[in-house]
Amino acid sequence: MKLTKARNGMLAFFVALFVLLWLTPFVYVLFTALKSPDEYFSTNPLAFPKVIAWENFHKAYVVLDSYFVNNVKLVVICLPLILLFASMAAYSLARLAFRGREFWAIFFLVGMMVPISITIVPIYIMFKSLGLINTHTALVLALVAFGLPFTIFLMRGFFLGIPKEIEESARIDGCRHWGIYARIIIPISRPILITAAIFNFMGVWNDFFFSYTFIQDNDKLTLNVGLLAFTKQFVTEYNSLTAGMILIILPSFVLFVIFQRYIMARTNDGAVKG
Repeated sequence: MKLTKARNGMLAFFVALFVLLWLTPFVYVLFTALKSPDEYFSTNPLAFPKVIAWENFHKAYVVLDSYFVNNVKLVVICLPLILLFASMAAYSLARLAFRGREFWAIFFLVGMMVPISITIVPIYIMFKSLGLINTHTALVLALVAFGLPFTIFLMRGFFLGIPKEIEESARIDGCRHWGIYARIIIPISRPILITAAIFNFMGVWNDFFFSYTFIQDNDKLTLNVGLLAFTKQFVTEYNSLTAGMILIILPSFVLFVIFQRYIMARTNDGAVKG
């Protein structure tokens, strides 16, 4: 009994320590965004602000406002493409019998494990030869390509859980593969499509690497690269920088909080059934 209490106490201690370490960076960012520059440099970074400096958020909004349209543009273009291509590929891998199906399933699974950093040089060379550098087309192609593997894996697991009797009934009524996919599978899969859309929204909205690599003109940059505007040659405006970070992550944070239980349930379905 005493041993069990001791173990529970140690477990609670390490959980509390982990939570504290995990929250510290977020507390630092929030408190820095709420402080004036003078207070930031004269007090403990983790100390609660004495006076709330809302002007940091206003300044961040003014600077980042011009990049907001670019992020919206990428989201509007990339999300439908990812969901369309991923749903078609996942349906083929889950419901169609063809030679090499397992190989392609593993192929897309391996795609989730490939770091972006080791592919950026050949991708840059390819885009440069095609004249796509400094265009949003390069961003769309890169974001869609790297968003597909996880989305296919997620949807394939969900599609495998759909009873085959539904498809058999549709075939009896004369429905072919495209009809089954468009009229039956997609309507049934609306929950997983929403989940995949939220995950990919966060990936596209928070992109920094591709925009920083492929885009050169200031008016074509995305929000995350726009944060560099607060980093000058000899000084960094930490207060406005952290305020901008909060404004950028706010849409993703709100979506995740609203759909947290829904997302976890759908993700587990895909993982277990895949």
